[in-house]
Amino acid sequence: MLHSGSRYLGVQVRDWYVEQGATQPGIDKRLYARIPYLPKDSPFAEDYLADMRLVVEFARESRREMMLRTLEVIGEFHGRFDAHGVIAGLIDINHNYVELENHFGEALFVHRKGAIRVNQGQKGLIRMALRLGLKLSCPAACGEGGEAPC
Repeated sequence: MLHSGSRYLGVQVRDWYVEQGATQPGIDKRLYARIPYLPKDSPFAEDYLADMRLVVEFARESRREMMLRTLEVIGEFHGRFDAHGVIAGLIDINHNYVELENHFGEALFVHRKGAIRVNQGQKGLIRMALRLGLKLSCPAACGEGGEAPC
């Protein structure tokens, strides 16, 4: 398992948007001081989501590159090791992001911090206690509300 994020870029982007958001039209300054927010239909919110998607993609490519380099080093010591084949089968999960999603018929911003969304047909990893490791979960295998090993 390789665990790495945006290398602080996400924090910097968030902080810039929080600072600039206070000056946006229609913002209640008293509320914003306690709970920074952006109106979901505003161009500024659209820019924020676009920039955060770039940060997420940067983090994904960064993890891929770190894993590829690690596997290449392993390959130097293990004769017939296919680093690119291993990369193709990886499960890459982002557990810190914001996305506009539909829930109960309403479009809402959902910020997942330490949590993942696993849709039907996707694989996910569930972190157990350190001594227990990870559990691979495939929600599609057992229907609604459950999980099953893949």
